[in-house]
Amino acid sequence: MRAVHQEEFLKPNYYALYVAIKGKVSVSKACSLMGISTAKGTKNSNYSNRYDIKEDEILEMIELKKEGKSYQEIGERFMITKGAVFSKLKRHYGGEWDNRPW
Repeated sequence: MRAVHQEEFLKPNYYALYVAIKGKVSVSKACSLMGISTAKGTKNSNYSNRYDIKEDEILEMIELKKEGKSYQEIGERFMITKGAVFSKLKRHYGGEWDNRPW
């Protein structure tokens, strides 16, 4: 299931590469045209800015955290930074953060 989701997540990258090749523009320009951040030269350039984390993915993150996984490990699984994992879980729990189950 995760592999299918990651494949869908990468489709815009393939389209941008196609645009770069056929349109004879740089990959950065093609990514910009597609609305994809290249994160060039940033500390976390291996990760993407995913704003589309779904509720079921947040619940899966919670389960992984309960199992003792680190924010880093969870982030790698969902292709986001450890800070993004922390933020999404904290936002999910809101005022109940101090009563979280881990």
